[in-house]
This record gives sequence, structure tokens and C-alpha cells, in this order.
Amino acid sequence: MSWFNLNNLKKSSIYFTPNFPTLQTKRYKVKLYTVLSYAALYTFVVSIFIALILAFTPARQFLLFVEDYKLKENSVQIKQLEQKVLLLYNEIDQISLINKRLKFAIKLASTDSLDSTAAIYDSLRLYEQIKRRSGGNIYSVINDFAKKYLSDSDSVKEILFLKPCEGIIAKSFQPGKGHNGIDFAVVEKSPVYASMSGVVVFADYTFNYGYTIIIQHDKGYTTHYKHCSVLLKNERDVVKSGEVIALSGNTGFATTGPHLHFEIWKNNQPLDPAGLVLN
Repeated sequence: MSWFNLNNLKKSSIYFTPNFPTLQTKRYKVKLYTVLSYAALYTFVVSIFIALILAFTPARQFLLFVEDYKLKENSVQIKQLEQKVLLLYNEIDQISLINKRLKFAIKLASTDSLDSTAAIYDSLRLYEQIKRRSGGNIYSVINDFAKKYLSDSDSVKEILFLKPCEGIIAKSFQPGKGHNGIDFAVVEKSPVYASMSGVVVFADYTFNYGYTIIIQHDKGYTTHYKHCSVLLKNERDVVKSGEVIALSGNTGFATTGPHLHFEIWKNNQPLDPAGLVLN
């Protein structure tokens, strides 16, 4: 504004008029310019004093303690978040690897076009050697009898399998509803037996079915044992019919309680185990 300038500010005054009942009223005149000058000088001196304290005394550590603590806390949270992301990445990578191995195990049992130099074939060759030397057990006699005398019967057209555990069938074969096997109701950590001699082609934890073991047998057959609590065999292990391979459990997202889910596949097609299992 035109009426406001520095000269007017210098000439301005502040009047203090105390009003006490018992004292005579008196007016005090103070130059506004003087008040502002003292205020600026006071601010400058205080600023210099604080700067000297922060520069040459330990007071700086106390004044900045809260800010430093928050920075450290944020740094710890960032590191924890990085670790969680790394763990999540490793878990996803592990799940991807398990899925690849599971697909390989299924493909191994359903095709003859795989590379014969693959490591799993070492176990398959060993299994063939053991099988040729181990004929004569009770299961072999029963199986040979069935193939010899019942091969033309409509009721027995496939190889017979041993019952994988001691329990009753709680859920039957329902492939139309996605249930490609049968469920045996058993107490948790009951022994699970190899239903037929063969080679373990998969043994690991899966998201839906928990601890799972898959065994490859002759003539394109595979058996699947799911929701186990403990796996006692590893991939490429040669197992005999009736050998304990795992303990039953209740693992995996798709489980509904302690049981063993048992499947029999041939050439990538699920079969009803109830008609093939020998008690």
C-alpha cells in the first residue's frame, strides 16, 4: 500500500495503558521499530546459541534421538520385508520345481519317449534286476495264479495290488467329481505299504495333497499315496511289495481329516482301486 513505508514504521509507537482501580492511569509510549529490532536480535542470538549447542555438545544426540530411532525402526522393517519377499520367492520357486518333478513322474509312467539316459532310469534298471531275482514270494504266486487261471475272467483283467494300509474305505472312486482314487480311514501315522514293487518316481510335499509318494510299476501302472505325515522313501528308491514307505496323515490343503488317499493309474488314466486291491 502507498501509505505503508519504512519511515512510517520507524515513527510508529505502541502505547500501554494499564487500568488498575487503585492506581492512577498512565500511558507508556514505546517505538514499534525498537520492539521489532529487539525481537530480531533476540531471535538471531537464540539461533546462534542453538547452533553452537548442536555443533559442540552431546545435546545433538538427545535432540535427534527420536528421529534416529524412527529411521532405524524403518530400516529394520524394510530388511524384514525384504527377507519375507525373498522367502516367498524361494517358496514359489520350490513349488514350481515340485510341480515340474510331479509332471515328470506322471510323464515317465505314461510314455516311452523319454530319454533313456535320465537318472531315474538307473533305478528302473536296478528294479528290473531285483524283480528277476525275487520271484517266489506269496504275492508273486497269487499274481501269477490270477494271470494264468483268471486272465479271461471279466472280474480280473488287471494286476492285483496289495492293500496299502489297514483301514476301511471311507470314500469311493468318483472320477467324475475329481476323486481319482479311494480314501482309507486310518489313524494318523499308521504305516503305509507299497501296493506293488516298483521305483519311487516322486516323494515330496505338494500344496493340495501334502506329503505324496508315487511309485512306478510294470506295464504302465503307477500308485499314488497322498496326505501322508511322513515319507520314508526318496525318489529313485526301489521298493518291494508290502514294504513300509510312509506314515498316514492329514497334510495338504485338500484334506478333510486323517486318511490315506490311494490312486492307481495306468497309461495316464485313473483306475478304481477297489476292484484291484487284494486284502
